[in-house]
Amino acid sequence: MKIRKSADDYAKDYKDLNKELLALENRISERLLFLCKQNPDVPVVITCPTAKNFYKAKSLGNKFYIETLPVKTRIDFIRIIEENLAERIGKQTQIEFQS
Repeated sequence: MKIRKSADDYAKDYKDLNKELLALENRISERLLFLCKQNPDVPVVITCPTAKNFYKAKSLGNKFYIETLPVKTRIDFIRIIEENLAERIGKQTQIEFQS
């Protein structure tokens, strides 16, 4: 027999999901802040309809500023920094031997 959820059950589920969402958003913000502080010179490109603006990660390294950004933008910045670091690490691991 299937038991139907009540309004209280849905309210609790909704509250729990919002807590999880807030916790996820905080982890995303902390990760971006960490990356910006550890890699302040990584270039970050911000594109808007009228122009492309180039900044360094250190300009994003403020917790209060980061929290004003949409979550998708925070994730995009994390991706940009991680991709830049991956490229840099790839370049550092390539060793050229003279023949």
